[in-house]
Amino acid sequence: MRRTMLTVDESGLDRKFLTESEVRELLQAAKRNRHGTRDYCMLLIGYRHGYRVSELIDVRMSDIDLEAGRIFVRRSKGSLSTSQPLQGDEIRALRAWLRVRGSDPSPFLFVAICILRLDIEISSR
Repeated sequence: MRRTMLTVDESGLDRKFLTESEVRELLQAAKRNRHGTRDYCMLLIGYRHGYRVSELIDVRMSDIDLEAGRIFVRRSKGSLSTSQPLQGDEIRALRAWLRVRGSDPSPFLFVAICILRLDIEISSR
């Protein structure tokens, strides 16, 4: 069962969207979590280009052209896929994420960040 969250704005009317200030707060909060660089970039790109979650996690490295400042937005559910311009803050967020992402061979832009920690116990005799 899918639930829709309704919030009430100052006028007392129900709404199903975030205000601009709420979006700014959400983006700033994303920066402060454990994987803030990735999460901020995902939210910013997803919000600006109107991605569905399934579309956002399907963005490929080949969809991004930072030199031209464009992103190919591949739509699902029969919608029209388009090439769209990237704004300066999006390009900066993508560059920051790509530095963190490193040379991961995955074709997908947004990958999980796994840091393996090896605990080695050295015992003295």
